[in-house]
Amino acid sequence: MEPTGLNSNQLDLEVRPLLDQSASLFPSKRKAAVEKLLSGKPEYFESLLRLFNTERKVKSKKSTRVHYSIDLLLMSAACWAAFHFDGTKTILSIIGTTLIFYSMLCMIIRVIIRFILLDFEKHHTLAKALSMYDDIRIIGPMAEAFHFDNHKLSRQWKQSEYQYAQVLVKLLPRITSENDIELTSHQVDCPNRALSDNYADLSIAILNALPYIGNNDSLRAVNKLFRRVILGQRRDVLSAVTACIPVLEAR
Repeated sequence: MEPTGLNSNQLDLEVRPLLDQSASLFPSKRKAAVEKLLSGKPEYFESLLRLFNTERKVKSKKSTRVHYSIDLLLMSAACWAAFHFDGTKTILSIIGTTLIFYSMLCMIIRVIIRFILLDFEKHHTLAKALSMYDDIRIIGPMAEAFHFDNHKLSRQWKQSEYQYAQVLVKLLPRITSENDIELTSHQVDCPNRALSDNYADLSIAILNALPYIGNNDSLRAVNKLFRRVILGQRRDVLSAVTACIPVLEAR
């Protein structure tokens, strides 16, 4: 479906609330918003593309901070339990008090994680909505979404991995010059990381496009793939690799 890209402000006012509702704690409201965003309306395209770029977050660092915070909370709880053991209370009383405290703590942690995962789901919903459109400008978001699946923070992302790969396989061959598409530095690096003999069709599409979208790390990634497929069965991937390397070396 080709997007028409109508006006901006009015559509942003319509799409942004839908995006916020897609991360609602209320399932019915979340489901209704997601269905509208995934409707593939041509007039939504420009707003979805802008929102994807503005909503981008460094999720790996955020995830690391979350794990450290949880560890700190658990350690604090253990120290609290040890500090309050004064020897006058019975063991059962101490165990009961500690279990109650840990139960409350786990409930708080679960709520915090829930809010964090909803934030990830919002980004995931944007990616799925953009995948409905037939426009090479979504190559960057699709490459980013496919790469993000490596973090495995949500089963939904894993289930959408194949969908994003197929979109990239369809759109990457349309790039025939360096001026066809504008990618961020992170989006340029994502195809390098996606090179794998597990996704042969995607790797071939990326290899054919790297002469136009690649960066300084692309040659290293292609050489790494070459070492994996040189003795493998995917001769089509090997052929694309051997054709790509001289072009990247000449850049």
